[in-house]
Amino acid sequence: MDSHEFSQGFVEVSQEHALHDYNSIIGSRMIDIVSISDDIAVIVDDEGLLVSDNPIFEVQFGQVEMQLAGTLLFASQTDTGEGLELISIRNT
Repeated sequence: MDSHEFSQGFVEVSQEHALHDYNSIIGSRMIDIVSISDDIAVIVDDEGLLVSDNPIFEVQFGQVEMQLAGTLLFASQTDTGEGLELISIRNT
């Protein structure tokens, strides 16, 4: 069985450079934003399942089951009326 080191903490993301920051933090080229509830989203590597030795998390939210791979970045999301905006969980 492979072992992975897990850590948790808060990270700062610049709204001006959010895409760059997300890719840098999770080590990806492309991201996917997965809404797991009305107010929580997870930013993941869009190619995470294709990267060998990435940890794969099987998660269930309500009736929805999914696999998320690699580094997971959680954020709070709010509806602005024009779409969803990601904000720090620390601010909620």
